[in-house]
This record gives sequence, C-alpha cells and structure tokens, in this order.
Amino acid sequence: VVDSLYTIKFGDQHHDYFSQEWYQGALRSGDEGYWSQPYSDEDFQETIFTYSNDLRDANGELICVTALDFSLSWMKQLLEQFKPFDEAVLVLYSSSGTTLTSSGNDSYFSSGNWIYSRQNLDPIGIEMLIAVPHSYVWKSIRLGLLLPLVVFILGILVVGLLIRRMMRDQKEKALLETQKQVMEHELHIAHDIQ
Repeated sequence: VVDSLYTIKFGDQHHDYFSQEWYQGALRSGDEGYWSQPYSDEDFQETIFTYSNDLRDANGELICVTALDFSLSWMKQLLEQFKPFDEAVLVLYSSSGTTLTSSGNDSYFSSGNWIYSRQNLDPIGIEMLIAVPHSYVWKSIRLGLLLPLVVFILGILVVGLLIRRMMRDQKEKALLETQKQVMEHELHIAHDIQ
C-alpha cells in the first residue's frame, strides 16, 4: 500500500517537466484536461502543442500527469486529408490569432475571391478556417442548376411542340369539317336541282 506521493525526475535541467506549462496546466484544469498553445520544441525541432491531463485516485490524490504532443506538420497532413474538396484551404489559428498551419499556401489571403467559414475547436482554443474559392462555389451552383434548367427548357419545348401539334390538328379538323359542310351543302343544292 502506497501512502505517499513520489516525485521522480527524468532527464536534465532542460527536461524539468514539473515546471512546464503543460504539466501545471493539467493540475489546474481538472477533468477537462489542458491544451497548450503551440510552442517550439527543441527535441522535435518543430512547433508542437500538448494535451495533458492529471489522473487522480478515488480520494482525489494525484497519481500522475499524462501528456500527448501533436506536431503542426502532422496537423497539416491531417488538414489536407480532411479538406472537403481539392480547391478548399483549411487554416488553423491559435487563440491569439497567429496562423499555425494550413492545408495549402497562404496566397489566398491576397485575393478577396474566397468564401470563409470559421469554427472554434473547443476545448483547445484553436480556430479553424475553411476557405472556398468563389469560382468553385459558383461553378457548383451553375452545374447544380444547369441540369434542372436544361430539363425545364426541354420540358417547355416539348409542351410547346405538343400544343403546336394540337393546334395544327384542330385547324386541320376544323378545315375538314368546313370542307365537309360545304360539300354537303353543294350536294344538297345539287339534289334540289335534280
């Protein structure tokens, strides 16, 4: 039975985990866990952010703090996989508004021809922006409307042709009826003359 907490330090002064923000944040955050702001990690030699959480026993005593590191390069690959379509650009921002990573190049900012949607990714406090080119949206709308429009126009043409044919048939029928009446009238006159 363990009745006390042991603190074991691994590594050197550079790896003083107990003073790190991700460790202290986990102790402060409770059940929600702690998401760090992105930071440059010397061991990985790239920008990462960390999720950490404390694990406690039934009495609320600290057992350990666990942490997972996520690199921004991995996040960039993930964004590329989750793009809704090839023309879209996904961008991640820190809570302070700094661009963390994106699925494409950042040149789209120089053009105002994009439609944007922003989503806050709780609980990490990172914001994701999805940018879609106007041309792609209008192209999709045009293609989406083109088929119904073509069907509608063809429908009008078919109805028009049917109406024209019915009118022509009615005219021919009326002409035949008139000719029949004239012929019957002439036959009636000829009969009277005889």
